[in-house]
Amino acid sequence: AAVALAAEGLDVRLFSDAPLEGILHGGAAFLRELFGPPSAAAVLARTDLPSLQCSLAVLLHGADDGAISCDPKGPLLVRRRLTREELHEAFLRDELILLPIDYSRVSHFSCEAEGQPGSYNGHLVVVTGWGHKHIQVHDPLGIPNNILDLEALMDAWGAPGPDNDAILIRRSAETT
Repeated sequence: AAVALAAEGLDVRLFSDAPLEGILHGGAAFLRELFGPPSAAAVLARTDLPSLQCSLAVLLHGADDGAISCDPKGPLLVRRRLTREELHEAFLRDELILLPIDYSRVSHFSCEAEGQPGSYNGHLVVVTGWGHKHIQVHDPLGIPNNILDLEALMDAWGAPGPDNDAILIRRSAETT
């Protein structure tokens, strides 16, 4: 998502310390080893691996056709995890926050792999509100402004798969 958003000219940063090189070079075999058979089956069933690997090549090595320029905004990929406090500060700065989460940890709705209850269920939500004990997210499954327990969402964000990755989009000068 970060590469596509940057290609549209948005000021995007992907924060991640995930083993992206392993996914790029090891593909499905690496994902099976990383997640284990049940969760890897669910991930691979819902992932366009060649497209993911193409995006990872751009993130890790830059665009060779000049389509994505990271200057002067800074690097598209920042190789570290954000803390909960940094996420909250980004929200207070009015940055758009996209969080990958393990949806099975915050919802009864499930897209689990057939016959694999409890398997990883990757999902992307947009943070729309932040309170002391709750967080509000736009859920593209048709639940706008869904209010979730803050601790449950933090658990879903920190689960294997999302690994505390985050995409932050800063407002441009002309929109502020």
